[in-house]
Amino acid sequence: MNTQAAAKILTYAGALPFIGTIAVLVIDKSQAFPFDIEFATQVYAALLISFLAGIHWHIGISHIGAPRHLLFISNAFVLLAWGFVFLQTTAVSWILFAILFLGLIVLDRALSRMGLLPKWFFHLRINISVLVCTALLCMAVIRTL
Repeated sequence: MNTQAAAKILTYAGALPFIGTIAVLVIDKSQAFPFDIEFATQVYAALLISFLAGIHWHIGISHIGAPRHLLFISNAFVLLAWGFVFLQTTAVSWILFAILFLGLIVLDRALSRMGLLPKWFFHLRINISVLVCTALLCMAVIRTL
């Protein structure tokens, strides 16, 4: 399996916890899990944001043409995601995580235009970001019901 195919499979597999959380919230109204699935999903969202910010960190330290502020921006995303984990699980918290994912895709777009991020990866990031943000917004809606 080539790198692009593996990246696509693993990227879409990364959305499964979000989809699973929606299913649990819709199907299991009593939330009889032995742990807080929404909190666990928020931690997972923060981990994914940190992972994506790590890609930006790598670009920032390994490419001569990378914007100098990229390291600071990537750290800001990580610190915001970490802070959002401490918010109560509400519709607002899910929306804030979605905003971070959208912010990362805006940054990816700039890096792609600069030739610092492969086009195929940027297109993959767009697709997965739409899926993840839709899932996060669904969780926000479910939270208000």
